[in-house]
Amino acid sequence: MTFNDLVQKTASWLDGSGHCSGLVISSRVRLARNLLFARFAGLADEDEQRRVVEAVVPACQEGVKNMAFFDAGALTEAQRQVLVERHLISPALAQGHGCRGVLVDPDEVFSVMVNEEDHLRIQVMQSGFQAHRAWEAARRLSREFSDRLEFAYSEKWGYLTACPTNAGTGLRVSILIHLPGLVLTQEIDSVIRGVTQMGCTVRGLYGEGSEVSGNLFQVS
Repeated sequence: MTFNDLVQKTASWLDGSGHCSGLVISSRVRLARNLLFARFAGLADEDEQRRVVEAVVPACQEGVKNMAFFDAGALTEAQRQVLVERHLISPALAQGHGCRGVLVDPDEVFSVMVNEEDHLRIQVMQSGFQAHRAWEAARRLSREFSDRLEFAYSEKWGYLTACPTNAGTGLRVSILIHLPGLVLTQEIDSVIRGVTQMGCTVRGLYGEGSEVSGNLFQVS
């Protein structure tokens, strides 16, 4: 699959087929993992980053057939922005440096960011409100990849991650939800405060550090 192949088709998580798809655009499950042999991506030198890519790409392609790897350093700024808009990479990876990229399957259900904040960010996207289905797929992928890659793991702390808040399971579950009515009636702030008190986080369209756009919110 080439970059042109990717952009000429609609991602399956945008087909409106899932539960509550009139309100919930998509569900996403993300698992953060790091390899044992290299320092976290933020401290790794160019050689370590390259070795991570060389280990991760074939392992993931064996686990998920037809996955294509897009080298972020070989893409133009516009191409990287397209991947951000398709929710395949984060703004941080797009703006980063060194050997990094993303693996994507043809339907854009499965993707793996390589050398973002962590060595791997395994991601599963589903249309509508299907968080449980996305979780089952992500868990299966993590198990398949762990047969081929040695992840950094502590019996006490769980999976080790660059940010301490992700350590343990490395799991984040989120939905992308469209809430124009709450914005127009100016009730969105009170709703966000209530959701936050329940232990959830509300972010912008592209996750952490991004702005709300088009009345679309990411709740995780």
